[in-house]
Amino acid sequence: MGSKRTPPVVPWIRTWRLWGFLLLAMATGAFTASAVATPYFPWDLQVSLSLQAIALPCLEQVSLLLHYAGRPPGVVVEVLTVAAALFVLRQRQSALLALALLIPNAMNQVVKAIIDRPRPDPDLVQVLVQSNSSTFPSGHMVHFTILFGLLLYLAARSSQRGATKGALAVLLGCILLAIGASRIYLGAHWASDVLGGFLWGLLYLWGILYVYHRFEHLSLRAKRPEGHAQEESR
Repeated sequence: MGSKRTPPVVPWIRTWRLWGFLLLAMATGAFTASAVATPYFPWDLQVSLSLQAIALPCLEQVSLLLHYAGRPPGVVVEVLTVAAALFVLRQRQSALLALALLIPNAMNQVVKAIIDRPRPDPDLVQVLVQSNSSTFPSGHMVHFTILFGLLLYLAARSSQRGATKGALAVLLGCILLAIGASRIYLGAHWASDVLGGFLWGLLYLWGILYVYHRFEHLSLRAKRPEGHAQEESR
């Protein structure tokens, strides 16, 4: 008796990557819609006043340093540095993936212009840095979320020990939290802008990695012998 054949399926629809992306997109869209409806939430003001009440030596200087690190010149330098390092390590596909991070950084400027949410009001909080662009989602959070997320993704695929990967995740997570807090401390963003930047950053990163995996899968299939490709298509 011949083996029973299973009905054909569309693999990319069945993968957790696609469904995860769709769920994240819905959550990001819902939060964005709520942020568009109001200049700031009541808890935004509470978080801002609480952070700005903290008096620590060099806090403003560190926050300004993180501020300039996330400005457009710094963004380009950081992405090119990561891509160059990966290229030197002969990880050309990963280097191209790093360069692709410039795309969501540019896209986010369009998203911010469309949403057009106003920056924090100087009459409500102390504003230590000025910006002419709209505030939602935070560009700093978008950039560093996708950059750190890519580094964690590449580390997860490497042969490094689990303890090393865990330490890197904790380190980058702490830096990301510090960046988010610094945006609020400087009066550049509301807390909801920072959270929105994190969600949009995850969405951009997930989309890039999903497309990358699709091309990677198709490339591997193209390199297989014809017989194996025919067997998979049955």
